[in-house]
Amino acid sequence: MKKLFSFLLFVFVIFSANNISFADEVIPFNKSFFAYNEPKFTSAKGNGGIQYGPQKALTVKEKRSNGWWKIGTWEGDKWINADGELQAFDKPFLAFYEPTFSSQKGNMEIPYSPTTVRVIDGNTKGWLKFQSWEGDKWMYPGVAETVAVNNDFYTYSEPSFTSAKGSLYGPQKFLPVVEKRQDGWWKIVTANEGLKWVAPNGARINIDVNFSTFNEPFIEADRVGYYGPQPIFAYDMKKTEQGTFYLVGTDLGKKWMSQDAEKEFNEKREPMRQALGYNENDLDFNSIKVQQAAQARAFVESASDSTMLKPEQKKLRIPSKEEIEEFRKSLESSNDGQARSFAARAMPDDWVRKGDIIYTPNSQYGALVGHSAIVAKDPMDGKDYQIVHAPGTDANPAVGIQELAQWEFIHKKNPYYHTFFYFRHPDRSVGAAAGNYAYNHFYKNRYNYKYDIFTTSAKIDSAKTYCSKLVYLSYRDGAGVDLFPTKNFYIVHPADFLFSQNKLRLYFIGEGGYWPSN
Repeated sequence: MKKLFSFLLFVFVIFSANNISFADEVIPFNKSFFAYNEPKFTSAKGNGGIQYGPQKALTVKEKRSNGWWKIGTWEGDKWINADGELQAFDKPFLAFYEPTFSSQKGNMEIPYSPTTVRVIDGNTKGWLKFQSWEGDKWMYPGVAETVAVNNDFYTYSEPSFTSAKGSLYGPQKFLPVVEKRQDGWWKIVTANEGLKWVAPNGARINIDVNFSTFNEPFIEADRVGYYGPQPIFAYDMKKTEQGTFYLVGTDLGKKWMSQDAEKEFNEKREPMRQALGYNENDLDFNSIKVQQAAQARAFVESASDSTMLKPEQKKLRIPSKEEIEEFRKSLESSNDGQARSFAARAMPDDWVRKGDIIYTPNSQYGALVGHSAIVAKDPMDGKDYQIVHAPGTDANPAVGIQELAQWEFIHKKNPYYHTFFYFRHPDRSVGAAAGNYAYNHFYKNRYNYKYDIFTTSAKIDSAKTYCSKLVYLSYRDGAGVDLFPTKNFYIVHPADFLFSQNKLRLYFIGEGGYWPSN
């Protein structure tokens, strides 16, 4: 009995300390009032959100010192606070005429300093109605500023682009801001997601290494800039198989960059750079155009093998349709193998032929950007010239075939991507074998490949391929000629064919799309 008395005394002390009374009483109540599911103004309202009128007999089950009463209603127990609750706010806040951020502001649009006010109502979205010197007004705790934002933006769960991404929002006239950090992150109130973080003007990140910027979030995209270590502002982030790319502000507008992807690319490229004695980032194509063209002319002038260009022929060319048709007729009129072999040897050496490698750098963005392809069909196959190549990240399937003339003329009007380098192996049979392999192995199995330059070595014929890897393996596996016998390289770049250690010859440098009229 003594223990029970002690326990009851302990309970009494607790509830007395919290000024809570549990004595049921029935009283008249002469005010209209809202009933809430919980003892807080942001709780859902009972009675369908409609006020109760004055009551002759209100059953009160509990009273708290902060003004909240638990009462009995037709819906069960609810909470009321007829006189309001004094609440202290430790951050500045704006006053509004209505519970919406676009409504007229009170207090001459000046935020209230941290203070204590009497709260008399609220809603489930977080708004509170309080008594002010101007009469009853609405406030959202912590919102001391609304900002006009003229651009689209995403929300994030934390002040980091690596945190969970929320919804995309359009421009806002009255964006409610709870907190602004110096690094550009704002905590805001959203209509449906609650409190979220945004960086509408970019978030400051510090980059302590040199870095490139790209038009798209992948390394093979057009490289548009190269910068030294500096703080930058990021506006978005995208995680890819290559790494984490940030959309950053530059003097050229918003571009993509990735420290980890570029670092990995450079690490995987370095063995080939060392072996070939060059760095594709440092190439000056104006100089290459002069120097390599001179080498090509010297090679042509010293050539005597019938499989090579004759000394008097300075360039390769795509023959006209009339020339090709005449050549085909000569093949069709040859019914025996000996005559057909002779016709093959008679195919003009200045014509583009199967196995020729084509490299197109981008003269605006530098050698990091470029493309290569291999001629897989020529007039000897009874077809127009066709190339096999891996067009790029957006291509499906990853390997495609295309008319050479079409590919060249597509680039004719491109002011930056129109210079063509043609390479040839001096042995016609080697080039033919490589071209056949590109068609029979890569093109015929095109749906088995995925475009990817990072995850497998160029030396391994895996399910991952890209433009220069396809060409390299066509020669190595299809013709038995390893253009780059370096033991430890990972990524082969299209520009590497310029430095293939005398395995290839550069026969032509010129503008795409300027072949004989077709």
